[in-house]
Amino acid sequence: MKLEVLHVPDCPNLPPMLERLTEVTDLPVTTRVIDDDVDAARFGMAGSPTLLIDGVDPFSTGEGCECGVACRLYRDETGRIVPAPSIEQLRDALTAASRPAAPREVLSAWRTRALPLNPVEKAVHQAILRSFATSGRPPAAADLDPATAGGERSTAEVLDALHDVDAIRLAPDGQIAVAYPFSTTPTRHRVRIGD
Repeated sequence: MKLEVLHVPDCPNLPPMLERLTEVTDLPVTTRVIDDDVDAARFGMAGSPTLLIDGVDPFSTGEGCECGVACRLYRDETGRIVPAPSIEQLRDALTAASRPAAPREVLSAWRTRALPLNPVEKAVHQAILRSFATSGRPPAAADLDPATAGGERSTAEVLDALHDVDAIRLAPDGQIAVAYPFSTTPTRHRVRIGD
Protein backbone atom coordinates (compact mmCIF):
# COMPACT_ATOMS: atom_id res chain seq x y z
CA MET A 1 0.00 0.00 0.00
CA LYS A 2 1.40 3.38 -1.03
CA LEU A 3 0.58 6.42 1.10
CA GLU A 4 1.24 9.90 -0.27
CA VAL A 5 0.21 13.28 1.08
CA LEU A 6 -0.08 16.12 -1.42
CA HIS A 7 0.30 19.61 0.02
CA VAL A 8 1.12 23.23 -0.75
CA PRO A 9 4.36 24.74 0.58
CA ASP A 10 4.21 25.52 4.31
CA CYS A 11 0.75 23.99 4.73
CA PRO A 12 -0.20 24.40 8.41
CA ASN A 13 -2.43 21.31 8.22
CA LEU A 14 0.33 18.97 7.00
CA PRO A 15 1.84 18.25 10.46
CA PRO A 16 -1.50 17.12 12.00
CA MET A 17 -2.12 14.83 8.99
CA LEU A 18 1.35 13.25 9.24
CA GLU A 19 1.18 12.91 13.04
CA ARG A 20 -2.16 11.12 12.87
CA LEU A 21 -0.94 8.83 10.09
CA THR A 22 2.05 7.77 12.20
CA GLU A 23 -0.37 6.89 14.99
CA VAL A 24 -2.39 4.51 12.79
CA THR A 25 0.21 2.89 10.54
CA ASP A 26 3.86 1.91 10.30
CA LEU A 27 3.76 2.22 6.51
CA PRO A 28 6.03 4.86 5.00
CA VAL A 29 4.30 8.07 3.98
CA THR A 30 5.71 10.20 1.18
CA THR A 31 4.87 13.84 0.67
CA ARG A 32 4.68 15.83 -2.55
CA VAL A 33 4.68 19.63 -2.75
CA ILE A 34 2.15 20.97 -5.24
CA ASP A 35 2.84 24.51 -6.48
CA ASP A 36 0.16 25.11 -9.11
CA ASP A 37 -3.32 24.12 -10.24
CA VAL A 38 -1.98 22.11 -13.18
CA ASP A 39 -0.06 19.78 -10.86
CA ALA A 40 -2.97 19.75 -8.42
CA ALA A 41 -5.20 18.39 -11.19
CA ARG A 42 -2.49 16.05 -12.48
CA PHE A 43 -1.85 14.41 -9.12
CA GLY A 44 -5.39 14.69 -7.70
CA MET A 45 -4.95 17.23 -4.91
CA ALA A 46 -8.38 18.42 -3.78
CA GLY A 47 -6.86 21.01 -1.48
CA SER A 48 -3.98 20.79 0.96
CA PRO A 49 -3.37 18.34 2.53
CA THR A 50 -4.78 15.47 0.44
CA LEU A 51 -4.03 11.86 1.39
CA LEU A 52 -3.76 9.38 -1.46
CA ILE A 53 -3.85 5.67 -0.73
CA ASP A 54 -2.54 3.82 -3.77
CA GLY A 55 -3.30 6.96 -5.78
CA VAL A 56 -6.90 7.30 -4.55
CA ASP A 57 -8.28 10.01 -2.27
CA PRO A 58 -10.28 8.09 0.38
CA PHE A 59 -12.00 11.29 1.52
CA SER A 60 -13.19 12.33 -1.93
CA THR A 61 -16.87 13.12 -2.25
CA GLY A 62 -16.96 11.02 -5.42
CA GLU A 63 -18.18 13.95 -7.53
CA GLY A 64 -14.89 14.40 -9.38
CA CYS A 65 -11.84 16.17 -8.10
CA GLU A 66 -12.21 19.86 -7.44
CA CYS A 67 -8.46 19.98 -7.68
CA GLY A 68 -6.48 23.08 -6.95
CA VAL A 69 -3.97 24.88 -4.80
CA ALA A 70 -6.19 25.65 -1.82
CA CYS A 71 -6.60 24.80 1.82
CA ARG A 72 -8.55 21.62 2.55
CA LEU A 73 -10.52 21.11 5.72
CA TYR A 74 -12.17 17.92 6.87
CA ARG A 75 -15.13 17.06 9.08
CA ASP A 76 -14.66 14.68 11.97
CA GLU A 77 -17.20 12.10 13.14
CA THR A 78 -19.24 14.77 14.95
CA GLY A 79 -19.26 17.15 11.97
CA ARG A 80 -16.70 19.60 13.35
CA ILE A 81 -14.33 21.22 10.86
CA VAL A 82 -10.80 19.94 11.50
CA PRO A 83 -7.40 20.36 9.76
CA ALA A 84 -7.00 16.63 9.04
CA PRO A 85 -9.08 13.46 9.31
CA SER A 86 -9.31 11.98 12.79
CA ILE A 87 -7.29 8.94 13.80
CA GLU A 88 -10.43 6.80 13.53
CA GLN A 89 -11.25 8.16 10.06
CA LEU A 90 -7.69 7.46 8.89
CA ARG A 91 -7.81 3.96 10.38
CA ASP A 92 -11.12 3.29 8.59
CA ALA A 93 -9.70 4.59 5.29
CA LEU A 94 -6.62 2.37 5.56
CA THR A 95 -8.73 -0.66 6.48
CA ALA A 96 -11.09 -0.08 3.55
CA ALA A 97 -8.16 0.34 1.16
CA SER A 98 -6.59 -2.93 2.30
CA ARG A 99 -9.70 -4.95 1.41
CA PRO A 100 -9.56 -6.56 -2.01
CA ALA A 101 -11.75 -4.66 -4.44
CA ALA A 102 -14.08 -6.26 -6.93
CA PRO A 103 -12.56 -6.38 -10.45
CA ARG A 104 -15.18 -3.94 -11.77
CA GLU A 105 -14.30 -1.42 -9.03
CA VAL A 106 -10.60 -1.74 -9.83
CA LEU A 107 -11.19 -1.11 -13.53
CA SER A 108 -13.50 1.82 -12.82
CA ALA A 109 -11.02 3.42 -10.43
CA TRP A 110 -8.18 2.92 -12.90
CA ARG A 111 -10.14 4.45 -15.78
CA THR A 112 -11.09 7.44 -13.61
CA ARG A 113 -7.45 8.08 -12.72
CA ALA A 114 -6.41 7.65 -16.37
CA LEU A 115 -8.73 10.39 -17.63
CA PRO A 116 -6.74 13.57 -18.18
CA LEU A 117 -8.14 16.64 -16.39
CA ASN A 118 -5.84 19.29 -17.83
CA PRO A 119 -7.51 20.88 -20.91
CA VAL A 120 -4.44 20.51 -23.15
CA GLU A 121 -3.87 16.89 -22.08
CA LYS A 122 -7.56 16.19 -22.65
CA ALA A 123 -7.45 17.71 -26.16
CA VAL A 124 -4.35 15.69 -27.07
CA HIS A 125 -5.88 12.48 -25.66
CA GLN A 126 -9.07 13.01 -27.67
CA ALA A 127 -7.05 13.70 -30.84
CA ILE A 128 -5.19 10.42 -30.31
CA LEU A 129 -8.44 8.50 -29.84
CA ARG A 130 -9.97 10.14 -32.94
CA SER A 131 -6.94 9.18 -35.02
CA PHE A 132 -7.11 5.55 -33.88
CA ALA A 133 -10.87 5.47 -34.52
CA THR A 134 -10.70 6.97 -38.02
CA SER A 135 -7.40 5.60 -39.36
CA GLY A 136 -6.60 2.61 -37.17
CA ARG A 137 -3.33 4.12 -36.03
CA PRO A 138 -2.11 6.86 -33.71
CA PRO A 139 -1.15 10.29 -34.96
CA ALA A 140 2.46 11.32 -35.31
CA ALA A 141 3.63 13.65 -32.55
CA ALA A 142 3.86 16.50 -35.07
CA ASP A 143 0.15 16.06 -35.86
CA LEU A 144 -0.59 16.88 -32.21
CA ASP A 145 1.41 20.14 -32.18
CA PRO A 146 -1.69 22.29 -32.95
CA ALA A 147 -3.36 20.96 -29.78
CA THR A 148 -0.38 21.98 -27.64
CA ALA A 149 0.40 25.26 -29.43
CA GLY A 150 0.34 28.20 -27.08
CA GLY A 151 0.57 25.96 -24.04
CA GLU A 152 3.33 25.86 -21.46
CA ARG A 153 4.47 22.34 -22.43
CA SER A 154 5.69 20.75 -25.63
CA THR A 155 3.84 17.90 -27.32
CA ALA A 156 6.48 15.46 -26.01
CA GLU A 157 5.92 16.70 -22.44
CA VAL A 158 2.14 16.34 -22.76
CA LEU A 159 2.54 12.81 -24.16
CA ASP A 160 4.83 11.95 -21.22
CA ALA A 161 2.20 13.29 -18.79
CA LEU A 162 -0.52 11.18 -20.46
CA HIS A 163 1.79 8.17 -20.23
CA ASP A 164 2.42 8.87 -16.52
CA VAL A 165 -1.31 8.81 -15.70
CA ASP A 166 -1.76 5.68 -17.86
CA ALA A 167 -4.08 7.38 -20.37
CA ILE A 168 -1.73 6.25 -23.14
CA ARG A 169 1.36 4.07 -23.36
CA LEU A 170 4.44 5.20 -25.20
CA ALA A 171 6.78 2.76 -26.91
CA PRO A 172 10.50 2.91 -26.01
CA ASP A 173 11.06 5.09 -29.10
CA GLY A 174 8.54 7.64 -27.77
CA GLN A 175 5.81 6.80 -30.28
CA ILE A 176 2.22 6.23 -29.11
CA ALA A 177 1.65 2.48 -28.72
CA VAL A 178 -1.66 2.31 -26.83
CA ALA A 179 -4.59 4.59 -26.09
CA TYR A 180 -7.22 2.39 -24.45
CA PRO A 181 -9.06 0.65 -26.07
CA PHE A 182 -6.78 1.01 -29.12
CA SER A 183 -3.37 -0.54 -29.71
CA THR A 184 -0.81 -0.43 -32.51
CA THR A 185 -0.24 -4.15 -31.95
CA PRO A 186 -2.91 -6.23 -33.68
CA THR A 187 -5.16 -8.15 -31.26
CA ARG A 188 -8.27 -10.32 -31.55
CA HIS A 189 -10.33 -7.54 -29.99
CA ARG A 190 -12.59 -5.30 -32.03
CA VAL A 191 -13.70 -1.83 -31.01
CA ARG A 192 -17.20 -0.68 -31.88
CA ILE A 193 -18.15 2.93 -31.52
CA GLY A 194 -21.88 3.40 -31.12
CA ASP A 195 -23.85 6.50 -31.98
